[in-house]
Amino acid sequence: MLAHFSEIDLRLIDVRSETDYNYFHVIASTHVPLADLESAVSDLQAQPDNTVFVVMSNGEEAATDAWRTLVANSVPNVYILGGGVNGWIETFAEEEFAEAHALA
Repeated sequence: MLAHFSEIDLRLIDVRSETDYNYFHVIASTHVPLADLESAVSDLQAQPDNTVFVVMSNGEEAATDAWRTLVANSVPNVYILGGGVNGWIETFAEEEFAEAHALA
C-alpha cells in the first residue's frame, strides 16, 4: 500500500567544512560535517516517513560519500544536490554573486 502525504519534510544537510558553510550556505540547510555524519545517523533514522534528505557539498564528491554513509546505515529517502552548492549558485544566483562566491 502506498502512503500519501500532504507534504514532504525536506531536510538539507550540508557536509562541507565549517569555513565553507559559514562563507555561504543554502538557507535552511543544516551543517553536519562529513566527519561527524555517522554520529547523526540515529537522529536521521528517527525522522518521520515523509522526510526527504538532500546532502550537499561544494561539488558532488563529499555529498556522494555522505549519501553512501546514510544509505549504508538505512536512512531512507536520501538524495544528492546535483552540482553541489557551486551548481546551485551557478543556476540560481546572479552572475556577479556567482563569480564572487564559487568555492573550489
